[in-house]
Amino acid sequence: MRSMMPAQDLAYLTARCHANRVRLIDTAYISNYLAKAKSLDEFVNYMYATYYGEKLTQLGKEISEDALLRLFLDVFEERLQMILSGLPRPYDEFMRSYILKFDIKNLLRILSETIRGIPHAPAESYRYKFSMLNYEQLLKAGNMKELLEVLPKALFGEALELAMNLWEKYKSFYAIELSFWSTYYKKLIEKLKEIPGEDAAIIWAIIGTEIDLMNISIALGPMKYGFAVDYLDKMLIEKSYRVAVKKLKELYALEGRSVVEVVPQVYSEIIE
Repeated sequence: MRSMMPAQDLAYLTARCHANRVRLIDTAYISNYLAKAKSLDEFVNYMYATYYGEKLTQLGKEISEDALLRLFLDVFEERLQMILSGLPRPYDEFMRSYILKFDIKNLLRILSETIRGIPHAPAESYRYKFSMLNYEQLLKAGNMKELLEVLPKALFGEALELAMNLWEKYKSFYAIELSFWSTYYKKLIEKLKEIPGEDAAIIWAIIGTEIDLMNISIALGPMKYGFAVDYLDKMLIEKSYRVAVKKLKELYALEGRSVVEVVPQVYSEIIE
């Protein structure tokens, strides 16, 4: 059992994270070399000059795309586990809620494959070491309804009923996607309330932009994808960062391009 107090835990963990920064690939190196690689072999050769060089050597001479992706994931999972194991409460609970986003992305990938009739990859292709979903069970589902029924209510709550309703009425993958992200961010905000003030403000500055963009996407839903405006009240995330949710609720009565008139200019290029 750790004897350090939470503040000391955070200071120690912060120091470890800063130490790990030297292992990150420099952005200039990514732009000047990795991004310009014309083949997998050339990309791998450039990677030998990075932190991954020793790990690549252990893989042998012939390195496949799958092996390279698995290596990246292993390092990512290793670093994330270091953070999770060092966080005191309530920071650890917030972080575990935050990383559910990786499972949601893979869940949406499976949902999309199911809708389009595309064969699924093996479960290992979707799962992380920290995953909270049973991917074997998800991949056995034969249709959208079965898929939604096997998802854990503890993780997704109201999103499941909402997603089922939207699918039955509109057969819109986009609407289902929004329902999951809406529920995700609402739960994340609840977890953020347990974080002390100054730290919560720093985190809010990071996730607030994500929430603003999600709210804009939700508000555009009735215009772009045809689902009823009644769903806006269920899906919009009331706590916003820069975007006035009250104004977004009025957008369905306007033309799509009017969105730029009611959101901060910082988001205008994204909307356009």
